Amino acid sequence: MHCFTLSNAFVLQTPDAACSVSRVDASVSPCPRLCEEGAPAPLNCDLLGLLRLQACSALIIATDSPIAVPACFGEVPLRRVAAPRVLLCGEPSSVDKRYLELLHVELALPSLYFANGVDATRLVSQQCDSPDSPFCWNSWLAAPFAAAGLLHLVALTFRGFAGHTAFTVAGSSVRVLLLGRRHCRRPGRRFWARGLQEDGSVANCVATEQICKVEHRWAAHLSVRGSAPVFWAQPPDLSPKPRLLVRPVEDSAQSFMAHFASISSYTAGPVTVLSLLKLSPSHPEAELADAYRAAYTAAGLPHDSFIAFDFQAEGGAGARGQAALLHAVSPALNAAGLHLVENGVVLHRQRGVLRTNCLDNLDRSNMAQHTIAGMMLAAQLHALKLAAFEAPLPPLAASALRVSVGGPW
Repeated sequence: MHCFTLSNAFVLQTPDAACSVSRVDASVSPCPRLCEEGAPAPLNCDLLGLLRLQACSALIIATDSPIAVPACFGEVPLRRVAAPRVLLCGEPSSVDKRYLELLHVELALPSLYFANGVDATRLVSQQCDSPDSPFCWNSWLAAPFAAAGLLHLVALTFRGFAGHTAFTVAGSSVRVLLLGRRHCRRPGRRFWARGLQEDGSVANCVATEQICKVEHRWAAHLSVRGSAPVFWAQPPDLSPKPRLLVRPVEDSAQSFMAHFASISSYTAGPVTVLSLLKLSPSHPEAELADAYRAAYTAAGLPHDSFIAFDFQAEGGAGARGQAALLHAVSPALNAAGLHLVENGVVLHRQRGVLRTNCLDNLDRSNMAQHTIAGMMLAAQLHALKLAAFEAPLPPLAASALRVSVGGPW
Protein backbone atom coordinates (compact mmCIF):
# COMPACT_ATOMS: atom_id res chain seq x y z
CA MET A 1 0.00 0.00 0.00
CA HIS A 2 1.09 3.59 -0.69
CA CYS A 3 0.19 6.54 1.54
CA PHE A 4 0.24 9.98 -0.10
CA THR A 5 0.18 13.15 1.97
CA LEU A 6 -1.85 15.87 0.22
CA SER A 7 -2.73 19.32 1.50
CA ASN A 8 -6.25 18.32 2.57
CA ALA A 9 -6.14 14.53 2.87
CA PHE A 10 -4.13 11.38 3.21
CA VAL A 11 -4.69 9.04 0.25
CA LEU A 12 -4.16 5.33 0.77
CA GLN A 13 -4.08 3.17 -2.32
CA THR A 14 -3.35 -0.32 -3.49
CA PRO A 15 -3.24 -1.52 -7.12
CA ASP A 16 -6.99 -2.20 -6.87
CA ALA A 17 -8.49 0.50 -4.64
CA ALA A 18 -7.96 3.85 -2.96
CA CYS A 19 -9.46 5.90 -0.17
CA SER A 20 -8.96 9.33 1.32
CA VAL A 21 -8.83 10.38 4.97
CA SER A 22 -9.59 14.07 5.42
CA ARG A 23 -6.91 15.99 7.34
CA VAL A 24 -9.68 18.32 8.58
CA ASP A 25 -12.42 16.07 9.98
CA ALA A 26 -10.90 12.59 9.44
CA SER A 27 -13.80 11.47 7.26
CA VAL A 28 -13.07 8.31 5.29
CA SER A 29 -14.33 7.75 1.75
CA PRO A 30 -13.40 5.86 -1.42
CA CYS A 31 -11.64 7.95 -4.04
CA PRO A 32 -10.09 7.59 -7.50
CA ARG A 33 -6.56 6.25 -7.58
CA LEU A 34 -3.87 8.90 -7.87
CA CYS A 35 -1.57 9.01 -10.83
CA GLU A 36 1.72 8.44 -9.04
CA GLU A 37 3.68 10.33 -11.67
CA GLY A 38 3.94 13.88 -10.37
CA ALA A 39 2.32 13.02 -7.00
CA PRO A 40 4.19 13.53 -3.71
CA ALA A 41 6.55 10.72 -2.79
CA PRO A 42 4.44 8.10 -0.99
CA LEU A 43 5.16 6.01 2.08
CA ASN A 44 5.13 2.25 1.60
CA CYS A 45 2.96 1.03 4.44
CA ASP A 46 0.22 -1.15 5.84
CA LEU A 47 -2.93 0.42 7.28
CA LEU A 48 -3.73 -0.29 10.94
CA GLY A 49 -6.67 2.09 11.41
CA LEU A 50 -7.94 5.47 12.55
CA LEU A 51 -8.25 6.64 16.16
CA ARG A 52 -10.73 9.49 16.70
CA LEU A 53 -9.93 11.66 19.71
CA GLN A 54 -11.37 14.83 21.24
CA ALA A 55 -10.08 17.48 18.81
CA CYS A 56 -8.11 15.45 16.28
CA SER A 57 -7.76 11.97 14.82
CA ALA A 58 -4.74 9.72 14.36
CA LEU A 59 -4.21 7.70 11.19
CA ILE A 60 -2.05 4.72 12.16
CA ILE A 61 0.14 2.97 9.61
CA ALA A 62 3.11 0.59 9.71
CA THR A 63 6.02 1.53 7.46
CA ASP A 64 8.19 -1.49 8.20
CA SER A 65 6.77 -4.97 8.77
CA PRO A 66 9.37 -7.74 8.50
CA ILE A 67 8.35 -11.35 8.04
CA ALA A 68 7.92 -13.13 11.38
CA VAL A 69 6.73 -16.51 10.10
CA PRO A 70 7.20 -17.37 6.39
CA ALA A 71 4.40 -19.22 4.59
CA CYS A 72 2.16 -19.09 7.64
CA PHE A 73 -1.23 -19.03 5.87
CA GLY A 74 -0.66 -21.08 2.74
CA GLU A 75 2.10 -19.10 1.03
CA VAL A 76 1.21 -15.86 2.85
CA PRO A 77 3.74 -14.87 5.54
CA LEU A 78 2.87 -13.48 8.95
CA ARG A 79 4.40 -10.03 9.48
CA ARG A 80 5.32 -8.12 12.62
CA VAL A 81 4.64 -4.41 13.01
CA ALA A 82 8.14 -2.97 13.51
CA ALA A 83 7.83 0.72 12.57
CA PRO A 84 4.37 2.14 13.35
CA ARG A 85 3.69 5.75 12.44
CA VAL A 86 0.94 8.13 13.52
CA LEU A 87 -0.33 10.81 11.08
CA LEU A 88 -2.50 13.50 12.67
CA CYS A 89 -5.70 14.89 11.22
CA GLY A 90 -6.32 18.19 13.02
CA GLU A 91 -4.66 19.82 16.01
CA PRO A 92 -4.60 17.76 19.23
CA SER A 93 -5.97 19.15 22.48
CA SER A 94 -4.08 18.75 25.75
CA VAL A 95 -6.20 15.68 26.49
CA ASP A 96 -5.50 14.29 23.01
CA LYS A 97 -1.76 14.68 23.58
CA ARG A 98 -1.96 12.46 26.64
CA TYR A 99 -3.86 9.79 24.71
CA LEU A 100 -1.34 10.04 21.87
CA GLU A 101 1.47 9.42 24.34
CA LEU A 102 -0.30 6.27 25.51
CA LEU A 103 -0.87 5.23 21.89
CA HIS A 104 2.85 5.51 21.14
CA VAL A 105 3.63 3.35 24.18
CA GLU A 106 1.16 0.71 23.00
CA LEU A 107 2.49 0.76 19.44
CA ALA A 108 6.10 0.45 20.63
CA LEU A 109 5.48 -3.05 22.03
CA PRO A 110 6.99 -5.54 19.52
CA SER A 111 4.09 -7.99 19.51
CA LEU A 112 1.61 -6.93 16.80
CA TYR A 113 1.19 -9.30 13.85
CA PHE A 114 -0.81 -9.39 10.61
CA ALA A 115 -0.87 -11.10 7.21
CA ASN A 116 -1.59 -9.28 3.95
CA GLY A 117 -4.83 -10.46 2.40
CA VAL A 118 -5.61 -12.87 5.26
CA ASP A 119 -7.36 -12.23 8.56
CA ALA A 120 -4.59 -13.42 10.88
CA THR A 121 -6.72 -12.60 13.95
CA ARG A 122 -8.93 -15.63 13.35
CA LEU A 123 -7.88 -19.05 14.56
CA VAL A 124 -6.31 -21.05 11.73
CA SER A 125 -8.86 -23.81 12.16
CA GLN A 126 -11.68 -21.28 11.78
CA GLN A 127 -10.51 -19.19 8.82
CA CYS A 128 -13.64 -19.92 6.81
CA ASP A 129 -16.47 -19.97 9.31
CA SER A 130 -15.63 -18.10 12.53
CA PRO A 131 -17.52 -15.07 13.83
CA ASP A 132 -15.79 -11.74 14.39
CA SER A 133 -12.51 -12.48 16.09
CA PRO A 134 -12.12 -11.55 19.77
CA PHE A 135 -8.38 -11.38 19.12
CA CYS A 136 -8.48 -8.49 16.62
CA TRP A 137 -6.41 -5.77 18.28
CA ASN A 138 -7.45 -3.04 15.83
CA SER A 139 -11.13 -3.85 15.32
CA TRP A 140 -12.17 -0.48 16.76
CA LEU A 141 -9.50 1.36 14.76
CA ALA A 142 -10.74 -0.38 11.61
CA ALA A 143 -14.38 0.64 12.20
CA PRO A 144 -14.26 3.94 10.19
CA PHE A 145 -12.97 2.03 7.16
CA ALA A 146 -15.50 -0.78 7.63
CA ALA A 147 -18.31 1.81 7.70
CA ALA A 148 -17.08 3.14 4.35
CA GLY A 149 -16.92 -0.36 2.83
CA LEU A 150 -13.11 -0.31 2.91
CA LEU A 151 -12.31 -2.87 5.57
CA HIS A 152 -10.29 -4.87 3.03
CA LEU A 153 -7.66 -2.13 3.09
CA VAL A 154 -6.95 -2.62 6.81
CA ALA A 155 -4.33 -5.09 8.02
CA LEU A 156 -6.27 -6.86 10.79
CA THR A 157 -3.80 -7.33 13.63
CA PHE A 158 -3.44 -9.43 16.75
CA ARG A 159 -1.23 -8.88 19.78
CA GLY A 160 0.65 -11.90 21.03
CA PHE A 161 3.48 -14.13 19.90
CA ALA A 162 4.54 -15.83 16.67
CA GLY A 163 7.43 -18.22 16.22
CA HIS A 164 8.49 -21.14 14.06
CA THR A 165 11.07 -23.89 13.83
CA ALA A 166 11.97 -26.62 11.34
CA PHE A 167 13.54 -30.07 11.54
CA THR A 168 13.69 -33.32 9.58
CA VAL A 169 12.02 -36.60 10.53
CA ALA A 170 12.54 -39.77 8.49
CA GLY A 171 13.61 -37.70 5.49
CA SER A 172 10.57 -35.40 5.67
CA SER A 173 10.90 -31.70 6.32
CA VAL A 174 8.67 -30.61 9.23
CA ARG A 175 7.73 -27.05 10.13
CA VAL A 176 6.18 -26.16 13.47
CA LEU A 177 4.46 -22.80 13.90
CA LEU A 178 3.35 -21.33 17.20
CA LEU A 179 0.75 -18.53 17.22
CA GLY A 180 -0.37 -17.04 20.53
CA ARG A 181 -3.22 -14.54 20.23
CA ARG A 182 -4.19 -12.43 23.24
CA HIS A 183 -7.87 -11.75 23.77
CA CYS A 184 -8.68 -8.05 23.40
CA ARG A 185 -10.82 -7.81 26.53
CA ARG A 186 -9.34 -7.43 30.00
CA PRO A 187 -5.59 -7.42 29.33
CA GLY A 188 -3.42 -6.00 32.08
CA ARG A 189 -0.54 -6.37 34.46
CA ARG A 190 -0.06 -8.83 37.28
CA PHE A 191 -2.18 -8.02 40.36
CA TRP A 192 -4.15 -5.32 38.52
CA ALA A 193 -6.00 -7.57 36.05
CA ARG A 194 -7.51 -10.63 37.67
CA GLY A 195 -10.46 -12.94 37.12
CA LEU A 196 -13.77 -12.53 35.37
CA GLN A 197 -15.78 -9.55 34.20
CA GLU A 198 -19.50 -9.19 33.50
CA ASP A 199 -19.37 -10.00 29.77
CA GLY A 200 -17.61 -13.33 30.39
CA SER A 201 -14.10 -12.29 29.38
CA VAL A 202 -11.22 -13.01 31.76
CA ALA A 203 -7.90 -11.36 32.46
CA ASN A 204 -5.03 -12.17 30.12
CA CYS A 205 -6.74 -14.81 28.02
CA VAL A 206 -4.52 -16.26 25.29
CA ALA A 207 -5.39 -18.79 22.58
CA THR A 208 -2.33 -20.69 21.35
CA GLU A 209 -2.20 -22.74 18.16
CA GLN A 210 0.60 -25.21 17.51
CA ILE A 211 0.62 -26.00 13.79
CA CYS A 212 2.70 -28.81 12.31
CA LYS A 213 3.20 -28.78 8.51
CA VAL A 214 4.58 -31.53 6.29
CA GLU A 215 4.38 -30.78 2.55
CA HIS A 216 0.70 -30.33 1.65
CA ARG A 217 -0.60 -31.62 4.99
CA TRP A 218 -0.90 -29.85 8.32
CA ALA A 219 -2.25 -30.53 11.78
CA ALA A 220 -3.17 -27.86 14.34
CA HIS A 221 -3.82 -28.02 18.06
CA LEU A 222 -5.50 -25.22 20.00
CA SER A 223 -5.13 -24.57 23.73
CA VAL A 224 -6.31 -21.67 25.90
CA ARG A 225 -5.10 -20.03 29.07
CA GLY A 226 -6.72 -17.33 31.17
CA SER A 227 -7.33 -16.13 34.70
CA ALA A 228 -9.59 -18.20 36.96
CA PRO A 229 -13.11 -17.30 35.71
CA VAL A 230 -14.74 -16.10 38.92
CA PHE A 231 -14.92 -12.62 40.40
CA TRP A 232 -11.73 -12.11 42.38
CA ALA A 233 -9.06 -9.49 42.87
CA GLN A 234 -5.60 -9.07 44.36
CA PRO A 235 -5.12 -5.35 45.07
CA PRO A 236 -1.41 -4.48 45.33
CA ASP A 237 -0.16 -3.48 48.76
CA LEU A 238 3.20 -3.43 50.53
CA SER A 239 3.43 -7.24 50.79
CA PRO A 240 5.13 -9.31 48.04
CA LYS A 241 2.01 -11.49 47.73
CA PRO A 242 -1.12 -9.38 48.28
CA ARG A 243 -4.20 -11.03 49.74
CA LEU A 244 -6.75 -12.59 47.38
CA LEU A 245 -10.28 -11.22 47.57
CA VAL A 246 -12.84 -13.72 46.24
CA ARG A 247 -16.50 -12.77 45.82
CA PRO A 248 -19.34 -15.23 46.52
CA VAL A 249 -19.60 -17.88 43.83
CA GLU A 250 -23.22 -17.08 43.00
CA ASP A 251 -22.15 -13.60 41.84
CA SER A 252 -20.18 -15.20 39.00
CA ALA A 253 -22.81 -17.62 37.69
CA GLN A 254 -24.06 -15.82 34.58
CA SER A 255 -20.66 -14.45 33.53
CA PHE A 256 -19.05 -17.83 34.23
CA MET A 257 -21.41 -19.54 31.77
CA ALA A 258 -20.82 -16.80 29.17
CA HIS A 259 -17.08 -17.38 29.45
CA PHE A 260 -17.33 -21.14 28.96
CA ALA A 261 -19.70 -20.70 26.03
CA SER A 262 -17.17 -18.38 24.41
CA ILE A 263 -14.25 -20.80 24.89
CA SER A 264 -16.36 -23.71 23.66
CA SER A 265 -17.14 -21.83 20.44
CA TYR A 266 -13.46 -21.90 19.41
CA THR A 267 -13.72 -25.60 18.57
CA ALA A 268 -17.49 -26.23 18.81
CA GLY A 269 -16.70 -28.75 21.52
CA PRO A 270 -16.42 -29.22 25.29
CA VAL A 271 -13.99 -27.32 27.51
CA THR A 272 -11.72 -29.28 29.84
CA VAL A 273 -10.37 -27.31 32.80
CA LEU A 274 -6.78 -27.69 33.93
CA SER A 275 -6.51 -25.68 37.15
CA LEU A 276 -2.96 -25.48 38.50
CA LEU A 277 -3.89 -23.57 41.65
CA LYS A 278 -2.38 -24.87 44.87
CA LEU A 279 -4.81 -27.03 46.85
CA SER A 280 -3.33 -27.19 50.35
CA PRO A 281 -5.97 -25.79 52.77
CA SER A 282 -3.35 -23.58 54.36
CA HIS A 283 -2.29 -21.99 51.08
CA PRO A 284 -3.85 -18.63 50.07
CA GLU A 285 -4.69 -20.01 46.60
CA ALA A 286 -6.94 -22.70 48.06
CA GLU A 287 -9.85 -20.30 48.53
CA LEU A 288 -9.73 -19.36 44.83
CA ALA A 289 -9.35 -23.02 43.81
CA ASP A 290 -12.43 -23.93 45.86
CA ALA A 291 -14.42 -21.04 44.38
CA TYR A 292 -13.52 -22.11 40.84
CA ARG A 293 -14.56 -25.70 41.52
CA ALA A 294 -17.81 -24.55 43.17
CA ALA A 295 -18.70 -22.27 40.23
CA TYR A 296 -17.99 -25.11 37.80
CA THR A 297 -20.15 -27.55 39.77
CA ALA A 298 -22.98 -25.01 40.12
CA ALA A 299 -22.96 -24.55 36.35
CA GLY A 300 -23.75 -28.25 35.91
CA LEU A 301 -20.67 -28.94 33.78
CA PRO A 302 -19.22 -32.48 33.58
CA HIS A 303 -17.43 -33.43 36.78
CA ASP A 304 -14.71 -35.40 34.98
CA SER A 305 -13.81 -32.40 32.79
CA PHE A 306 -12.39 -30.45 35.73
CA ILE A 307 -8.76 -31.37 36.44
CA ALA A 308 -7.35 -29.83 39.62
CA PHE A 309 -3.60 -30.43 39.38
CA ASP A 310 -1.27 -29.17 42.10
CA PHE A 311 2.33 -29.64 40.88
CA GLN A 312 3.62 -29.61 44.44
CA ALA A 313 1.30 -32.42 45.50
CA GLU A 314 2.03 -34.41 42.32
CA GLY A 315 5.80 -34.62 42.72
CA GLY A 316 6.97 -31.19 41.63
CA ALA A 317 7.91 -29.78 38.25
CA GLY A 318 10.35 -32.53 37.29
CA ALA A 319 9.82 -35.73 35.32
CA ARG A 320 7.48 -37.21 37.92
CA GLY A 321 5.16 -34.20 37.93
CA GLN A 322 5.21 -33.92 34.15
CA ALA A 323 4.32 -37.60 33.77
CA ALA A 324 1.41 -37.17 36.19
CA LEU A 325 0.23 -34.12 34.24
CA LEU A 326 0.27 -35.91 30.89
CA HIS A 327 -1.57 -38.87 32.42
CA ALA A 328 -4.26 -36.49 33.72
CA VAL A 329 -4.88 -34.58 30.50
CA SER A 330 -4.35 -37.30 27.86
CA PRO A 331 -7.96 -38.58 27.79
CA ALA A 332 -9.37 -35.11 27.11
CA LEU A 333 -6.76 -34.29 24.47
CA ASN A 334 -7.23 -37.62 22.70
CA ALA A 335 -10.99 -37.14 22.68
CA ALA A 336 -10.69 -33.62 21.21
CA GLY A 337 -8.31 -34.66 18.44
CA LEU A 338 -6.59 -32.32 16.01
CA HIS A 339 -7.54 -30.05 13.12
CA LEU A 340 -6.27 -31.94 10.06
CA VAL A 341 -6.00 -30.53 6.54
CA GLU A 342 -4.66 -32.14 3.37
CA ASN A 343 -4.48 -30.32 0.03
CA GLY A 344 -6.81 -27.66 1.41
CA VAL A 345 -9.47 -30.19 2.44
CA VAL A 346 -10.41 -30.43 6.12
CA LEU A 347 -10.21 -34.09 7.13
CA HIS A 348 -10.94 -33.64 10.84
CA ARG A 349 -11.78 -30.81 13.22
CA GLN A 350 -10.63 -30.44 16.78
CA ARG A 351 -13.69 -30.83 19.00
CA GLY A 352 -12.82 -29.64 22.46
CA VAL A 353 -10.18 -27.46 24.09
CA LEU A 354 -8.02 -27.58 27.22
CA ARG A 355 -8.26 -24.39 29.29
CA THR A 356 -5.29 -23.88 31.63
CA ASN A 357 -4.82 -21.47 34.51
CA CYS A 358 -2.66 -20.91 37.57
CA LEU A 359 -2.67 -17.76 39.69
CA ASP A 360 -0.72 -15.45 37.37
CA ASN A 361 -1.04 -17.57 34.17
CA LEU A 362 2.75 -17.44 33.90
CA ASP A 363 5.21 -19.98 35.28
CA ARG A 364 2.99 -22.97 36.04
CA SER A 365 0.84 -22.41 32.95
CA ASN A 366 3.97 -22.08 30.81
CA MET A 367 5.36 -25.32 32.19
CA ALA A 368 2.12 -27.21 31.70
CA GLN A 369 1.51 -25.98 28.16
CA HIS A 370 5.14 -26.62 27.19
CA THR A 371 4.95 -30.16 28.55
CA ILE A 372 1.68 -30.83 26.73
CA ALA A 373 3.12 -29.33 23.51
CA GLY A 374 5.62 -32.20 23.25
CA MET A 375 2.90 -34.81 23.53
CA MET A 376 0.74 -32.99 21.00
CA LEU A 377 3.64 -32.67 18.56
CA ALA A 378 4.03 -36.45 18.65
CA ALA A 379 0.28 -36.77 17.99
CA GLN A 380 0.55 -34.29 15.10
CA LEU A 381 3.43 -36.19 13.48
CA HIS A 382 1.49 -39.43 13.88
CA ALA A 383 -1.59 -37.85 12.30
CA LEU A 384 0.54 -36.62 9.38
CA LYS A 385 1.62 -40.23 8.75
CA LEU A 386 5.35 -39.81 9.08
CA ALA A 387 7.11 -43.16 8.88
CA ALA A 388 8.87 -42.62 12.21
CA PHE A 389 5.56 -42.08 13.96
CA GLU A 390 3.33 -44.81 12.57
CA ALA A 391 2.38 -45.78 16.13
CA PRO A 392 1.40 -43.26 18.81
CA LEU A 393 4.16 -42.53 21.30
CA PRO A 394 3.67 -43.03 25.03
CA PRO A 395 3.42 -39.69 26.85
CA LEU A 396 6.90 -39.77 28.42
CA ALA A 397 8.62 -40.63 25.14
CA ALA A 398 6.65 -37.88 23.45
CA SER A 399 7.93 -35.36 25.97
CA ALA A 400 11.41 -35.66 24.42
CA LEU A 401 10.03 -33.92 21.33
CA ARG A 402 9.67 -30.72 23.35
CA VAL A 403 13.26 -29.98 22.35
CA SER A 404 11.99 -29.44 18.80
CA VAL A 405 9.53 -26.76 19.83
CA GLY A 406 11.41 -25.42 22.85
CA GLY A 407 12.48 -22.25 21.08
CA PRO A 408 9.04 -20.97 20.09
CA TRP A 409 7.47 -22.11 23.40
